[in-house]
Amino acid sequence: MPNTYIKAEKYVSLALAMLERDSVLPNIVTRVNGDMFKAAKDDTVTIRTDGVTKARDYEFRTRTAAIILDEIYRNAWDIKLDTHVYNAIGITDEELTLDIESFSTEVLSPQLTAVRERLEGKVVTALGAAPFKVTNLDAVAADDPYRFALEARATLNGQGTPRSGRVLLVGTDVEPWLLDSEKLIRMDPSAAQSAYREAVQGRVAGFDILSSELISPTAIYALHPSWAALANVAPDVPSGATYGARRDFRGYSLRVIRDYDPNYARDRSLVNTFSGINSINDEYLRYTAADQTANNALWQARPNGYGVGDIVITDGKTMFTDKNVRGAKGTFTP
Repeated sequence: MPNTYIKAEKYVSLALAMLERDSVLPNIVTRVNGDMFKAAKDDTVTIRTDGVTKARDYEFRTRTAAIILDEIYRNAWDIKLDTHVYNAIGITDEELTLDIESFSTEVLSPQLTAVRERLEGKVVTALGAAPFKVTNLDAVAADDPYRFALEARATLNGQGTPRSGRVLLVGTDVEPWLLDSEKLIRMDPSAAQSAYREAVQGRVAGFDILSSELISPTAIYALHPSWAALANVAPDVPSGATYGARRDFRGYSLRVIRDYDPNYARDRSLVNTFSGINSINDEYLRYTAADQTANNALWQARPNGYGVGDIVITDGKTMFTDKNVRGAKGTFTP
């Protein structure tokens, strides 16, 4: 099926702004440098989190026992390149000669946008599947947006979410309610340095406010970019390509190749990239007062000197709840 191009005929050329989504999602995740995947086994790299250990009480004034040496436990999370996203277009001799005035505008630009939007869909899918510990970060229209933002901040503080770089990612129904806050610090457009910054609606209670039509209109996510790691690698340009380049486009690394297919008398334009994303579910399991009161098996098996609040160590390994505490989610009721 031939591609569709608009010919000028007798009409004056009319420039219309391209209808595309704001590129807000690349910067709500932690990016993994593509160079790290060179010669990586199973196309996988390992991201290390900060080490953890525990403090102990030592006898006061007396010195009858030796101090106990503890270990620093460092944990790692794998991220694997497992998706090949592409868009390929064939352009016939007739189209190239008679229909297309600008290859970059009429062919390459829609391709780049298609691949970028496909990648953003992957981020949204991972966001919806992430096992956040807090899932009731809810609000209603009658609530004070600023008060809600403070409560969201307190929720993240309580679960130890990193403070710098937090965002409130909201659906289209939530955005006008949130922006109605008198405490909102609006962004100065002249200070915007990138597509991401241009998409920031403002700041409130330590959050950058972002909106996206890709998530549910009533969805609310309070996030730190470390909630997930996104790997995105542009493939190398093969020596046999007539033209090829690796380029960054709206926060993503993509490869562009153009060559000629003599069997069908047409050009071929290919835009592609490799990607992978992983939710970071690294909440440590800790001994609780309830464990102590119940004197359960977990409490009875604790190492010597461990108490309420300490991380659980089993067979020399830290234990996790498999919950994501680098973000929280909720729903807005208009």
